[in-house]
Parts: sequence; structure tokens; C-alpha cells
Amino acid sequence: MTEKSEALVKSHLGLAQIIAMEYANTPGTSFDELYSEACGALMRAAAKFDEEKGAFEPYAARAIRNALNTLFSSACRRARVFPESLDAPSQISTSVSRAAKAKEPIDPGDEISIQVRRRESAAILDRALSKMAPRYRQVIGGVRAGKSLSEVGRSMQMTKAGAHKILKPAIDRLRAELHSLGYSGLDSKGFLRSIRRS
Repeated sequence: MTEKSEALVKSHLGLAQIIAMEYANTPGTSFDELYSEACGALMRAAAKFDEEKGAFEPYAARAIRNALNTLFSSACRRARVFPESLDAPSQISTSVSRAAKAKEPIDPGDEISIQVRRRESAAILDRALSKMAPRYRQVIGGVRAGKSLSEVGRSMQMTKAGAHKILKPAIDRLRAELHSLGYSGLDSKGFLRSIRRS
């Protein structure tokens, strides 16, 4: 990568993190895997970016979402073929039964359930955002909506650099608010993990 590409990646890691959080309910996928995939897409976008064709942020956001959508679809297919948890007791099965299971029609209920859980996750994020300072909400809300940091900065009457400066503390604050709502992070399946209270 060129120095310019590396600088683009470094300055937009917050964008990758925020978008990865929106895919927290991808089945069988940890947040670290989501973030890694988002960063990989960010690096590829930075390497291919042509500044004459527009701003980098919307271009990178689109590339990251495309990569995570592909990962999400793959994870859903994998979950349908191998639905049992690795922690579950082993069960006797034959290659014939496995093949038959793989050829079963896709249950629309599976997709609906996943979409519902994703909406629940988005609702929790929205609730956490509602407790944050207006400037934090504006920056994260703008990035989630696919706006560039330049656009977010203009809407807040500040520069792109000013909006970028707010982004990291905004993400840190969002994590703190999620914790206050009873979520300590993400489990191995990518779902928000509730804090156990005594």
C-alpha cells in the first residue's frame, strides 16, 4: 500500500468499526471477525480509490457494507447447513442425512428471525445513542447513514478534521452507554451479551 492509502485506512478505522457494529447479529461470527472483514474491505477500498470520482467516505462505506453483506449471507447459509452448536452433545448422523439436510428448502423463518434480531440490535444502538451528547449522536448517526465526514462536518458547521476528532470519543462513549444498558460486549455469535447481575 502507498503512504496515502495507509493514511486513508488509519483515519477511517472508526468508520469500519461503526459499520461492523451494525452487523453484530451475524450468526456464528464474532465482532473481531466482523471488524477484521470491515478493515480488509477498507484497505482494498483505499488501494483502489480514485479521488477524482468523489469523496472517500461513501466509497469506503459502500465497500465495507458489501463485504459484510457477503459475510452475513455466507454465515446464514452455514448456520442452516450446520445448525448445531459445537458445544452441543454429539449426535449420530449419516452422510445421507447430512446431505438431505443440506438440500432442504430454506426456511423463511430463519431469515426473518435473523432480521428481527438485527432490528433489535439496531434499536439497542439507537437507545444508547439517545443518551449521548448531541455532537456524538450527529457524528455516529451521520456515519451510520452513509454520509462522509466532510458532510457530517458541514452539517455541524465544522471541518472534516473536526468531525473526525469527535468520532473516536463518540465510539468510546457509545460502548459505555451500551454497558450502562446492560450489555458488556458481544458473544461468540456476534449477539449483544447481557451483563449478569447478582
